Amino acid sequence: METITNRPATFAPDADANNDGRVTLQEYETYTTNRLMARDGPMAQWFKHLSPEEQSTRLKQRFEENGRGHKGYLDRKDWDGP
Repeated sequence: METITNRPATFAPDADANNDGRVTLQEYETYTTNRLMARDGPMAQWFKHLSPEEQSTRLKQRFEENGRGHKGYLDRKDWDGP
């Protein structure tokens, strides 16, 4: 099953709440949680069954996996790959 930690990332301008070209962990968590909570597919159902702490842990892991250089934010290069 595809999970939040192995699904390919694609850039989502809506995740950048303050439009500074960078997606912080907080912006990423808010954006991703809202999208998953609004959906009914298998991945969304799996995510909804996690505790809030586990949701946050999974999202932070995904954020860190996608971030290049551990700079504390994601930009288009991070989201779209090499």
